[in-house]
Amino acid sequence: MSAIARDSGRFEAALDWLARACESDEDQADWQRELAAGLFAAGRLDEAAARCRRAVALSPRDPDPLDELGHVCAARGLLDEAVDSFEKALALRQKSWSRTGLAPAQAGKGSGPPPGPTAQDYAHIFVGIGAMANGRGDPERAVALFHRALAVAPDIAEAHNGLGSILLTQGRREEAAIHLERALALAPELYETYGDVLATFFRLYPEIRDAVARAAEAWPNRLGVEALLGFAGFGMVADNAFLRGLLESHTVCDLAFERFLTTLRPLLAAAADEGDADERLLGLCCALARQCFLNDYVFALTPEEAASAEQARQAVIAELTAGRSVAPLRLATLANYGSLGDLPISDLLLQRDWPASLAGVIVQQIVEPRLEREIEDTIPRLTPIADAVSAAVRQQYEENPYPRWVEPASQPPQETVQAYLRRRFPSVSVPDGGSGCEMLVAGCGTGRHPVEVARRFSNIRILAIDLSRKSLAYAVRKTRELGLGQIDYAQADILELGSLERRFDAIDAGGVLHHLADPFAGWRVLWSLLRAGGVMRVALYSALARRDIVAARGFVAERGFAPTVDDIRRCREELLATDLRTVARLYDFYSASECRDLLFHVQEQGLSLPAIKEFLAAAGARMIGFELPRQTREAYRRRFPDDLAMIDLDRWHAFEQEQPDTFAGMYQFWIAKG
Repeated sequence: MSAIARDSGRFEAALDWLARACESDEDQADWQRELAAGLFAAGRLDEAAARCRRAVALSPRDPDPLDELGHVCAARGLLDEAVDSFEKALALRQKSWSRTGLAPAQAGKGSGPPPGPTAQDYAHIFVGIGAMANGRGDPERAVALFHRALAVAPDIAEAHNGLGSILLTQGRREEAAIHLERALALAPELYETYGDVLATFFRLYPEIRDAVARAAEAWPNRLGVEALLGFAGFGMVADNAFLRGLLESHTVCDLAFERFLTTLRPLLAAAADEGDADERLLGLCCALARQCFLNDYVFALTPEEAASAEQARQAVIAELTAGRSVAPLRLATLANYGSLGDLPISDLLLQRDWPASLAGVIVQQIVEPRLEREIEDTIPRLTPIADAVSAAVRQQYEENPYPRWVEPASQPPQETVQAYLRRRFPSVSVPDGGSGCEMLVAGCGTGRHPVEVARRFSNIRILAIDLSRKSLAYAVRKTRELGLGQIDYAQADILELGSLERRFDAIDAGGVLHHLADPFAGWRVLWSLLRAGGVMRVALYSALARRDIVAARGFVAERGFAPTVDDIRRCREELLATDLRTVARLYDFYSASECRDLLFHVQEQGLSLPAIKEFLAAAGARMIGFELPRQTREAYRRRFPDDLAMIDLDRWHAFEQEQPDTFAGMYQFWIAKG
């Protein structure tokens, strides 16, 4: 009842009612627990703990009061009592699982609502308390709790990551590597930034960090095996599971590390030419091939290396055509320079058995692209694409789908769109939503964003549209792999969506409107599709924040670079020799498709906050708030303490003039209709 009362605005009244009910009958464990939950939600932790203990005393065989007590104690910082409560609750549930025949990992799963926390839930609880213990300077307790979590559910990536991080801090590198490699394999999205994962990797393997530094220092000269890797040679990197996982799951976006891999690539090709059959080299080479496919072969290529790669390509084609065997390492090194799917005899590769690591490359470079081509024919067309700029943008993304991704970002606990907005912007009134939410994602690209939206928000149905059928096909394939059935994809032009009869509770237009000839024309069309009381997320380029990118785009135009892989490679190298090398700080710099989007886009327009304010006023839109890092919001609050809701666009404009990089990640904000 307290949850219902809270959501309906009668929370305090419900607490009073429950308190009176408990006073009238102190032996009702359910009332005591319900009151405890309400007090917990109200932040009255001492009172909540007392009610929890009373509920536990009244019903010692019920795990629910123990769970509630555990959460309250954890919030109060009483970690020992929290762990004890959760352990007792888990033991009671395990007995229930044993009686019902449910394995711990299965408990709570099925077609109906879950009867209570699952084994994974308890594992995550122990991880959370372990993180609290570590934050309090008690790593040994944290290690014990991470081990406890893994005993309950062995595949909790966060437990492996937490445990590995502490072991690494303690200098226990070999043990740490086991857990950190496992964490990366289980959840590549666990690391929020590429810098995080790379920093961890270099802490684990300082000898590789030093090799990376040597490669970067020698650039553009290419070091030999011994100069690069030392006396250990390929042994330094050949058997490194963390390195392979990193290359297979993340696009490299660190310049020094890119230099290292670019230097390593021809050394692996030379080893293949010499007939090296080391299976460890094959695994490393295949991981590098998958990385090169992810970044669209953006690594710098010398004329000599290109000629050697082409010679190897022709030799492999001849051998396969003649029915002769081809050493797996030779084929893997070929995949470092171009997609195996582009070989004229790629069908022959599908007819042979290959080692598992090479088979994975063949799936990535041949099987999956073919599946996407089949999917293209099944994608519905909602509108024509008649606008000349829209047609040019469509062509760009047909040639270079954006972005190519492996895993979505880590999945937060699900909540409704309205609950998210109320939590994120507590000072602003958010319209109430219905029982479900129909959302339009405009300009969905290859699907990463709608996938992350579907994983974040509950009770949602998404229509995701884009100009490029090739991008949409990638999106459909990845969405199917993840088992997400709440997303529908279609080809459409935003400018033509006015004819759509469907209306939406929420619209997401992130990073798309500034690629229209008139961003505000497209915005008006989308606004017309939003129901009264609906909300909209918008992300637009800031002209001020992108001043160095605008300068780099001018450099590209002045030098006459074409949007081809060869020219993108040359352009990157020339930019890095100028003051415009600051663009290398951006993730998009590190793949050919994304670099084309960054520096070669056929249509891009930066905006300003005064122009955005003018549009919002004309549309009658109400500002909800900006999505910004905590430190930026705190800096703004210090500068303008009387703007409690932080939605005054005039003041944000003044703040941006003082801090020009504030919106380097775009103006990202939510607005409401009515």
